[in-house]
Amino acid sequence: PSMGSNIAFVIGSSVWDILASTQREPYEDHLKACQTYVQHLRHNYPNATFFWKSGTAMHTHKLPMDCNKSKFCNNRTKYMSSSRAKYLYERQKALMESFEVPFLDVYEATYLSAYRCRPDDGRHYLPHLNNLVSRYLFGLDW
Repeated sequence: PSMGSNIAFVIGSSVWDILASTQREPYEDHLKACQTYVQHLRHNYPNATFFWKSGTAMHTHKLPMDCNKSKFCNNRTKYMSSSRAKYLYERQKALMESFEVPFLDVYEATYLSAYRCRPDDGRHYLPHLNNLVSRYLFGLDW
């Protein structure tokens, strides 16, 4: 697209960063990467609009009961927690506010929607929830 085009980016990151994290909070590397990413996009797309889609809640109670017995499941969910998700959500929200990047806040909706997670998952939501939240909160149809 030409630089005069109407372009909007919906960006965001949190679930992979929480699940892959071997660091303890406060996720300073992650937040620095978010800052660098926004600055890079603003520099390369000066006429674009940016929206940050918030992180989602994590529902460890939705994991299979025997998850700790499976090395794969245990490794992928070892750092999954509600407190980490909420902490990163709050930090990202403050960071985007300081950059004046509009914040598409889906955290509360996902916090209340554990029943709309994929079966035995707790971190990935069914497409219906994503569509519902997008339409209800933002008037968007994906």
